[in-house]
Amino acid sequence: MNLDEWREHVLLRLNQQIQNCADPVLRALYLELGGRPSWSPELRAQPELVTILRMRGPDGVLSFITTTTVLGTPTEVALSELAIESFFPADKATTEALQRAFREAHGDSPS
Repeated sequence: MNLDEWREHVLLRLNQQIQNCADPVLRALYLELGGRPSWSPELRAQPELVTILRMRGPDGVLSFITTTTVLGTPTEVALSELAIESFFPADKATTEALQRAFREAHGDSPS
């Protein structure tokens, strides 16, 4: 529901990673995503503290916040600069929709 806002969030995060590691694959991804229709290349200098991802589904509007963990100095070189983005429900309605979906899929309650 908020594709332009979310796209800007993703591009800002991706740009931060590019600035840190100069990875040509990330740069190519940035250029590919930035070239999509309806995107303006004029990004804010800094990302918002929290950008909520909003999606419309069968249960109504689902809202998520994210956290990103970057492994900057692992002892295993294969994990260097690995970024893991996790999504969490941003409101009660989303939490309840996810719990219902879990129960329908697994037949019990989430822990």
